[in-house]
Amino acid sequence: DDFIRSYIERDLPNLGFVSTPVQTRRFWTILAYLNGQLLNYSEIARSIEISMPTVKSYIDFFENSYLVKRLNPFSYNIKKRIVKSQKLYLSDTGILHRLLNISDFESLMANPIIGNSWEAYVFNQITSQLDPNIELCFYRTKEGSELDLIFVKSLKPIAGAEIKFSSTPALTAGNTRAIKTLGTNYNYLITPYSDDYLIRNNVRVCNIKDFLHKYLPEIK
Repeated sequence: DDFIRSYIERDLPNLGFVSTPVQTRRFWTILAYLNGQLLNYSEIARSIEISMPTVKSYIDFFENSYLVKRLNPFSYNIKKRIVKSQKLYLSDTGILHRLLNISDFESLMANPIIGNSWEAYVFNQITSQLDPNIELCFYRTKEGSELDLIFVKSLKPIAGAEIKFSSTPALTAGNTRAIKTLGTNYNYLITPYSDDYLIRNNVRVCNIKDFLHKYLPEIK
């Protein structure tokens, strides 16, 4: 908590962020609750009673300060009605947990945010090691087709990933439709601890360590 307080009271103002410490803490906490979800700027603006342009400028500042990351939806040459909102992730899951008053592993495991926390962790690990020629997006349609991550090269999706906090993950119907629509030949269900095995010819279950060391380097 001392780290968060010093960042709010000293580091962010020194970087040029203009807000009160109370407002900054409240804003950062709201972003923590939105971790892994679609961004709705107007709802954030209403919840803390500031304008939507101010919310956008705050998030821009946080992203430029490496506190959050935004993920764009993939929509090139897809005829389905694509969700156009970005997703947001906190860049540090330790800060995420502290902002949400999650103090230990047992509390985290019992908290409903565990899935989104795991998703943020995997997302941040991948972005730190991703080939610079690959763009990372997510895919979601209003009809329910979805994949957490799409690896895009030259405007073409070449691989997909679904992030699951489970040792026995399975594809949903929405995942299956997304893979078929996007035509990705390499798809992964990324888990914390599972073994490495195929569940379909083009869908592999693996843990995060194996994905980062064995499969991510091949996506280029």
